[in-house]
Amino acid sequence: MNLLTIYSSSRRNGNSEQLAKRVTENINTTEIFLTDHAFKPIIDQRHLGKDFDPVHDGYKELLETFLKFDTYLFAVPVYWFSMQAQAKDLLRSLVTVHARSTT
Repeated sequence: MNLLTIYSSSRRNGNSEQLAKRVTENINTTEIFLTDHAFKPIIDQRHLGKDFDPVHDGYKELLETFLKFDTYLFAVPVYWFSMQAQAKDLLRSLVTVHARSTT
């Protein structure tokens, strides 16, 4: 198993991180903190007959790292029945890249 643990809490050593570290304490894992990365919005304009505008942020490098792994653990705090914004941004970016690759 090639595990990538993705932390999206704005608080280092918070509950989500502590729980993930307990789960992975005997497992070799690589860790990424989404607070160390900034994602710019991706605007899907396919319904307007256009494509996606280019976005220049660190997402491409993060995606290249992400694709090196086959198992993922998302340590995401939940606020008001919804996941934290940085995790949403990452998932939205992954879905958008997938959508682009299938059109």
